Amino acid sequence: MTSAQTASPPSIPLRFRAEKWDKIIYLGRAGHDSLLHCVLTFDGIINEKRFDRAFRLSLDAEPVLGCHFVDKGRQPYWERKKDLDKESRVGIATVNDATQAVFAYMAEPIDPCTGPQIQARLFRSESDTLCLKINHMAADAGGVKEYIELLSGIYRRLEKNSGYIPPVNSAGNRSRMQVIQSFSFRDKVKIVRRSFRDWKEAYFPVGNWSVPLQHVIPDQRTYIIRRIEPRYFLIIKQYCKKYGVTVNDIMLAAYTRSLYKMLQPLPKKTLRIITTVDLRQHILSGKGGAICNLSGKFEMNIPLAGASSLAEIIYTVHKKMMERKNDCLGLGDSHHFIFNIGFLSFSQTRQLSELWAGFMRRISPKPPPPVFTNLGKIEESRLDFGDIIVQDAFLTALVTFPPLFLMSLSGFNDSLTMSIGFCENAIQKKKVEQFLENMQREIASLPSVP
Repeated sequence: MTSAQTASPPSIPLRFRAEKWDKIIYLGRAGHDSLLHCVLTFDGIINEKRFDRAFRLSLDAEPVLGCHFVDKGRQPYWERKKDLDKESRVGIATVNDATQAVFAYMAEPIDPCTGPQIQARLFRSESDTLCLKINHMAADAGGVKEYIELLSGIYRRLEKNSGYIPPVNSAGNRSRMQVIQSFSFRDKVKIVRRSFRDWKEAYFPVGNWSVPLQHVIPDQRTYIIRRIEPRYFLIIKQYCKKYGVTVNDIMLAAYTRSLYKMLQPLPKKTLRIITTVDLRQHILSGKGGAICNLSGKFEMNIPLAGASSLAEIIYTVHKKMMERKNDCLGLGDSHHFIFNIGFLSFSQTRQLSELWAGFMRRISPKPPPPVFTNLGKIEESRLDFGDIIVQDAFLTALVTFPPLFLMSLSGFNDSLTMSIGFCENAIQKKKVEQFLENMQREIASLPSVP
């Protein structure tokens, strides 16, 4: 019997370093609830006792998930919770409408300073639906997908060996430095250059479109979700194959068109969109050293002059994205350079960051651009729970607060899921529904390609 299969309790450090992006997202909570979700629909009833055990063990296998965030002293840190056996139980709710119950659960917050950083609940009707709620400080969408693979693997192993204990990844690298370790000095110089280019595109020209939101205390958190069904997804894939574009290009173009219909902006006003990229593509293994946040973000100005159709905007978006892909995609990090100054305390970093943000607002006064984040495809191979089959799966990003507006996209099998988390007291629910329905219509307007 190997050490990973014995029933000996693992040795886990009590504290872990808070990485740069853990801190940045922590400070950004005024603009969002900092929660990602993964929803899995099974074809039957899961073994709840075994699943509960697998979930508890996963918090030891990736120890940061079993921590609370401590914001005190010179630098914040992650500290293991002492009552995990009590607080890490998987809740089970018997419901008539699993969809509505999941949406209500997704809107409930997690306090990172209380922890743990992940929660799970099973919603049981004729079959089970699992909702995982994960703090974005601890993981991005790529980290969530790695976690699902871990959780399902523990669940399968427990069927064969009820005493199985997974190895503890206590020394796993959660820093973004792992992304650029293999880059040459010349490439690192290019990354610095990319940072200045990203900075310029984020602030100039001055002003941009923005979604009008009521500036109120965030309340009535909710999600609207719409699907791109398999028949339309097939058209997207055929279009991609014929014209050499990507699914992301098409969906970002449809997002642009839907924004235009919602806002009806002046033609000369800049459309600036924030979008994201998984930086794991720069790691040889394609995975992080531990569950962490390895998402890069950048802002992109999209010229719309003469772009009167979806096809024209797809071409424009594709051209802009190819420029980025050929030049250190997602690695520009000039917005948060202050967090790299090691001798500063966290409170000093926070103050300097606020001063910098205020300075840039004076140089280029504008509301924040809308955000499009592609959370990627959930591969079936990562969802192996043994005899019970996952019939559907999707990810959602954060509930954003005024003045932010964000739409997320995720894929599973032959469908795409679009979601927007928002506060109903900031924007009418009908407007958000109309926005996503406009996107569906844009995709439906794509011509079939033989």
